[in-house]
Amino acid sequence: MKMICDLPKSVRGTEEITQAANEIISCLPDPKTYYDDIIGAVKKYMIFDREHDIAVCTNCGNVIPFNNIYMKHELDGHCNNCGEETIYLNGRVGRRIREKSFRLLALSKNKGIIYLAVILVDVDFDRCFEFDLYEPEIKMQYQAIYKLAKNDCRAYQLCCSWLSGYEWRQIKNIKICAPPGMSYFPSRYNDELSVISEGILNQNFFEDTDLKYADIKRFVDNWPSYDNGYYHRSYFYPLVKYIDIFLKYSSTEILMKSGFEKVVYYRCVGEPVGRAVNWRGKSLQKIIGMDMGHVRMMRELDPQPHELGIFRNYYKKYGIELTMTEIDELRNNSNYYAEAGVFKDLESNYGITLGKVILYLRGENARIKTDSRPDEVRVDLRSYFDYAKMCIVAGYDLTVKSVAFPKPFWRAHDRVTEIIQEIREAKKVAEERKSAKAFMENQKKIFKTFDPYISEDLTVMIPTSAADLRREGETLGICVGNGIYAGNIVKGVSGIAFVRKRNDPEKAFYVLEISPKCKLLQLRGKHNCNATNEITSFVENWLSELKTKKQKAA
Repeated sequence: MKMICDLPKSVRGTEEITQAANEIISCLPDPKTYYDDIIGAVKKYMIFDREHDIAVCTNCGNVIPFNNIYMKHELDGHCNNCGEETIYLNGRVGRRIREKSFRLLALSKNKGIIYLAVILVDVDFDRCFEFDLYEPEIKMQYQAIYKLAKNDCRAYQLCCSWLSGYEWRQIKNIKICAPPGMSYFPSRYNDELSVISEGILNQNFFEDTDLKYADIKRFVDNWPSYDNGYYHRSYFYPLVKYIDIFLKYSSTEILMKSGFEKVVYYRCVGEPVGRAVNWRGKSLQKIIGMDMGHVRMMRELDPQPHELGIFRNYYKKYGIELTMTEIDELRNNSNYYAEAGVFKDLESNYGITLGKVILYLRGENARIKTDSRPDEVRVDLRSYFDYAKMCIVAGYDLTVKSVAFPKPFWRAHDRVTEIIQEIREAKKVAEERKSAKAFMENQKKIFKTFDPYISEDLTVMIPTSAADLRREGETLGICVGNGIYAGNIVKGVSGIAFVRKRNDPEKAFYVLEISPKCKLLQLRGKHNCNATNEITSFVENWLSELKTKKQKAA
């Protein structure tokens, strides 16, 4: 298999950075030494080409006629020669050459110092069908290099731009750089195909280094247990981060060996840990921020970092030991509590602290058991705070213990719920009455009277309620009854009147809308049809008389 180490011939950058980067490169082995690691990543394919009528196994190099086996792109299969499971891969798609691109994490050591390199690997399968070579071509190039020592952790990334060409740039934080790719196109370097050099998994390799007690192999073998759907074993960002924090903080080794691996893994995969852990602490009690009794309790519960923080903070503030169920409730509803402001309001105005609430909910009075609910159900924190808010609306005094912590809870909750429903219904009725009164007043203000205006053939009638608009809208099939126009009348924005035939005043005919200054806004008939010239002339004459009447009254 042909391998090309495609390092740039000239690299720009400051003299200091370039010198430091070259120093690290000199301590790294030739990328070609990772031949076995790369072969392990690409030997699982059976490359086929319809044009040449052949298929090549990248594991054993066996060449077979393409027509002998049914093959489809990215279909699982096996090689008849070596018996290994393979993935069928079309060597060419139109004029585009089929490639596989991934990244390789390689390491080396020199005088007890660990050096890491991220190498970009491009595998070109087109060579499998050229010159009867039957083997792909591999191109390799450094992307980033790292020097990892106890008091000297540095990282450099090889960047490329159209103007300055290649240059080394120092990375402030020790991390895996994003694969190169333009902002509008996904990178071709797939993290799912990333490879970790087998040398990293050999613990003997670290015996004379600062990572002697890091137990790298155990870390790599265990991190799928904390897989959250994105970080997986082949994605080596957590490993580099683990090496970095292990060298920076002695607390990392203490946490790993004392059963708090999950805390370290969350930090390594980039999850927010916040102040749940004191990484500069020198003992387990200082790191976790608890006494040994609580440390043992937390170790058995195997909590996440933010769960550790919730337990510690509430124990310090209220002196209670939260269960995992209570911690989950506080964590899942944290946004609700923050928006509602229930913690601050109940504690400052009524003296109801969260500690008192939790102790109350642990008692028998906070169990729900009725004929319809024979199984006992525990009341959660959110239900209690909903009850407290309803008590405030209903005017109950929460400083009274029997109101704040009723016996039993569900009976008091149902009673307050009924009162709140009555309050809402009464409020709704009051608002409807207020709207009806404003409707009448504004209609009379615009039209001056509710008496109909009668001519020889037509008449104008003034509606007195929103129900009149709804009936008219349903009869004519227009939008006057949808509530918007009634709202405009209540606000005094416009007025509505009905135009009907004199000999049939009960039958809907036309609807008009005017402004407070008697300007015609709309005049519509059935299904929003336009008015005839006769109707329009009649309405204009009536508006002229109405306007004159209002001017005389002013």
